[in-house]
Amino acid sequence: MSKNGGLQSEDFDSSLHDSINIELNATTLRDHLSNVSSRPPRPDSPFFKPSRVKKATLIKSISTPNGTHVETREERILRSQSGATDEFEKKSSVIGTIANLINCIVGAGIVGIPYALNKTGLLTGLILIFSVALLTDKSLRLLIETGKHASVQSYETLMEAAFGRPGFVFISINMFLMSYGAMVAYLLVLKDTIPTAVFGIPDTDHQGKSFVLLVSSLAIILPLAMQRDMADLAKTSTLSVVFDLIMVVIVSLCSPVKESLESIGGVQALTSWDYNFRPSTLFVGLGVLSFAFVCQDSSFIIAGSLKRPTKERWGTVTRSSLLTCALLATLIGLTGFLGFPDDTQGNILNNFINSDTKNKIAYGFLPVEKATTIARTLVGMTMFTVYPLASYVARHVLVVLLFQGRQAHEGDDHTVLARRDRRVILTLGLYLAAIAPAIMFNDTGIVLAITGAVAGSCLSYIGPGAVYLGIHGQYFLENIACWDVSSSEQALLMNYPTKIRRPGMLSSYLGSDDSVGLIATMFTMFLWYSSLMPLWCFIAKLGKDNFEKQQMEQLEKSPVPNRRLGKIINHSKQGGISQKSDKQDQIYPTSQPFVATMPLRKAHSLDNKPVTLEDQPLLANTSTLIPPSGHNKATYGTNSDSTYASTDDEFVEDDPQDGTPSVADYLLAISYILLGIIALCAGLVSITQP
Repeated sequence: MSKNGGLQSEDFDSSLHDSINIELNATTLRDHLSNVSSRPPRPDSPFFKPSRVKKATLIKSISTPNGTHVETREERILRSQSGATDEFEKKSSVIGTIANLINCIVGAGIVGIPYALNKTGLLTGLILIFSVALLTDKSLRLLIETGKHASVQSYETLMEAAFGRPGFVFISINMFLMSYGAMVAYLLVLKDTIPTAVFGIPDTDHQGKSFVLLVSSLAIILPLAMQRDMADLAKTSTLSVVFDLIMVVIVSLCSPVKESLESIGGVQALTSWDYNFRPSTLFVGLGVLSFAFVCQDSSFIIAGSLKRPTKERWGTVTRSSLLTCALLATLIGLTGFLGFPDDTQGNILNNFINSDTKNKIAYGFLPVEKATTIARTLVGMTMFTVYPLASYVARHVLVVLLFQGRQAHEGDDHTVLARRDRRVILTLGLYLAAIAPAIMFNDTGIVLAITGAVAGSCLSYIGPGAVYLGIHGQYFLENIACWDVSSSEQALLMNYPTKIRRPGMLSSYLGSDDSVGLIATMFTMFLWYSSLMPLWCFIAKLGKDNFEKQQMEQLEKSPVPNRRLGKIINHSKQGGISQKSDKQDQIYPTSQPFVATMPLRKAHSLDNKPVTLEDQPLLANTSTLIPPSGHNKATYGTNSDSTYASTDDEFVEDDPQDGTPSVADYLLAISYILLGIIALCAGLVSITQP
């Protein structure tokens, strides 16, 4: 290698085992970047097709065996101005991710929690709040852990791994319906709160309210929705959580609990059966609570925005977020229902707009009318921050469905939306599609209710349960095949896994699996069909076949350059296919994890010199780093702790679902599917009720 005062390069056709050594200083960088900026602009690719690889210059190196080179502020500014490389995807801390998840969950649904308790009964509603929160927490962790196990990065590709293209399209459509319905709902809430609470526009002046909605959404909502990365909303989400907390406190203080209890006969009346359990409207309240906690459609997006989303860190995010939401729901639900027991409206704030409460002073110092006006204003302000989160999900669905290329298909929004024209057109199109019905109509309740009943049930319960059963279908079918079922009984059992059947213990003692009587046959058939085994075996068989096919296809592809959820090491095998995240992991089969793929701009140098790459289109964005000769391939590039980090954003950890699933795991997955079906049917039935 010779030096000429400029950037140094090396023949990349030689073995990647050779070291890449290039020196770069600030003066050389400025000279080089000025040359880059003087080149003719790269022609843009068609809108829906992948962008052509742009020539990039790496100027940032991280830790090396013999030292560290940190990119200076001047170097970063010059690189940004030259357009030599795209900016990294921004990541959130644990606190910022918790704020984003709480913001996704709370939204506008928190004002309807007292109405849900009115339909379920007080004690039943409080139990259901924490039950739904617990189920949501488990489903969020189940989705991400199953995604890590299957080595996929989005909800859609996880469903595709289990159920092929139909599963991909099915969950994508439900994600879009849920997020689009939320966008319209948030704009409607904004239309009903800010114009009246802030500007004093009467509720009957629909034209004035629509004008305020249009201007405020263009000035605040649209710029926030134009951001590329969800991590950019961490601060606004934190502010929104504070607004929600203040609003809940106001409702709790202003609610006329004392007067209400006196009118119904005191606290003793609350012990009656009617106030604690209302079976006739139970499912209506359950539906409201279930849909109020729906956030699974954004689970992969939020988890991917977290710095190093390990199993433990993601568990901290979900537990903290759901516990906070459950406590807020309990506080506003309890005080709201006790303040207006049988008169509780769908929006608890509307209960305060009447002659009985507007002139009252709560606790001798808090004017109820002014306090509730502040609460309505805070609810409207939170809509400015929750709308962009729903817009991100809807935009993500459009990316995976409409754009071509592997990165778009696997949900890499960061790469696809790096082009500003794509980001602007998609975001603006979604905004126009949502603002139109919000301006034209005042109540789209039936449309939003149907959307929530269908999409919410599929995303929250049916999807997580079915995908777990499908991804782990091999073990499920093997366990079913161990049952002692005679060949004559097998002919009567639909979808019984006969091809992988292994003899059971009873059969080995009896010497023949046909030595069963008529009563035993009838009992076996009753258990088989009453437990819906034909359905579960069908889902498991379909998932098993598709997952094996997907794993074989992944082995034929080049490694994924960026894994937003990190990389996993699976020490076991399923279906004869290694579950390691990349093909290179099989090149050096060791018991220790080995980082095979990482972004070149953050890659560790092979010596103490900064890494710089120039004019290498195939390796401009990523590089496959294989340890050079003389290094221990099993431990090269790893840390001393249990999580092996390759970069700030990528890391390697043990497969969270390594090993054989237990019976309890399968029962939980089946329970999710059944709960989703019940919630779906109950939601649709409740909509048709007067």
